[in-house]
Amino acid sequence: MSGSPLIRRMALRAFDFSERSVRWGKRSQQRRVERWRERLPFIVACAITASVAWAIATHLFSHDLALFAPIAAVITVGLNHGQRAARAIEIGVGVTVGVGLGTLFVTLFGVGTWQLVVLIAASMSFATWLGAGNLITIQAAVQGIVVMTLFHGDDQGLTRVLDAVIGSSCAIAASLIMPTASLHRPRRAAAKALTEAAGTIDAICRALRENDEDAGRDVLARARRSESLMEPLRETSRESLASARFSALLRHRRGHAEELAALVAPLDRLLRNLRIVARRCAVALWRHEAVPETHRELLAGIADVLRDCAQELEQGHVPREVRGRLIELAERSAEFEIDRSLSAVVLLAQARSMIIDVLELCGMDSADAREAVPDME
Repeated sequence: MSGSPLIRRMALRAFDFSERSVRWGKRSQQRRVERWRERLPFIVACAITASVAWAIATHLFSHDLALFAPIAAVITVGLNHGQRAARAIEIGVGVTVGVGLGTLFVTLFGVGTWQLVVLIAASMSFATWLGAGNLITIQAAVQGIVVMTLFHGDDQGLTRVLDAVIGSSCAIAASLIMPTASLHRPRRAAAKALTEAAGTIDAICRALRENDEDAGRDVLARARRSESLMEPLRETSRESLASARFSALLRHRRGHAEELAALVAPLDRLLRNLRIVARRCAVALWRHEAVPETHRELLAGIADVLRDCAQELEQGHVPREVRGRLIELAERSAEFEIDRSLSAVVLLAQARSMIIDVLELCGMDSADAREAVPDME
């Protein structure tokens, strides 16, 4: 029985499952380590800044319980570089409102459940009346809660406000020295978007070649999902550019950060044009409109260029070398015959627009990129 085919098949399946589990576990661990490496500058900045703020409040100003100094420091470090000074002031205002109202409520009404309800509502309402944003409003409520529940028996309201000012000031000083964002993240986000765009184009060409209407609908849904790839790129580009501008340690990389930030606009236009191509592909398959093979070859050539661009970005370089191939594709497309099919015309026009987008992504000026795509004869 032990050597039966059924048991052997079960053993092989169990081995295959365990092997796949090990591979999945390794990939998951690699992603976790990579995520930790990307956040390491932020983690280090928070740890050092909070410790310095606590030390200043405790040893220099002799505050017994300098809770708000490290808290304000961590909150402020977590903000984007370009907003840090303004948000530090907001935190100070929020803490002042919360501490002041909390102290007043404890003095007049004592500590209790209904007092906490009224305090939270009053703190958030007063902050809103001042025209505060969500950050000030939440900080006012939080500090009021802390005063009522933890420090209702002392008279250290002004001390806590000073601690918050110390923490925020340390965070602002740290932003001028220590970077909290990596320049690798926008490159990887852009490379991921380009790789996905190339894969979507491949799927479009395959659906057109096989005349598969279901595949056309699938590729349209896939192209629409590509819009979600832009927000991580925009966010990481802003953070990296701000780090390069404000941090002394990254100031020499400012030019590279600006180059990465310049990828956002043309890549966004590229993905928008790609969604139009995918929609027209689905329409062409639904209407049984023929698309010339030359158009599919043009799209396939663009996909190959996008993959090479993604590889260049992964290696740390803004893509430059593919311009000649793009110009060659543009010149070749200018010789195509205008097809009677509306779908073929739209696909060709959008493919040529995508070539312009990729040329701009490769650092070419907008006017030069448009000039590099000749008019059709």
